[in-house]
Amino acid sequence: VLVVPVVEELAFRGYLLRRVVSADFEAVSFRGVRPVAWLVSSLAFGALHASFVAGVVAGLAFAAVAARRGRLADAILAHAVANLGVAIAVLGGDAWWLWL
Repeated sequence: VLVVPVVEELAFRGYLLRRVVSADFEAVSFRGVRPVAWLVSSLAFGALHASFVAGVVAGLAFAAVAARRGRLADAILAHAVANLGVAIAVLGGDAWWLWL
């Protein structure tokens, strides 16, 4: 809930999403990123997760959150909240299949 969202958002939104747009990724604003970059980074994000489709959808949502105000921190927070929800479902609702 604390570490993974930071690491994954730095990699997939902070770097890859903007790197698809330009080699000088640090100069690319989250608000100026094209949908193709959202899709590429979200497909890569989905490939890293047990449920590919859920990972892609989450990746698209986190990209949208980052683009809304142009802040990576917003995507990190959204990712942390999503992971907290999964952790609560797994630990409190006996939904262990979510971590498989």
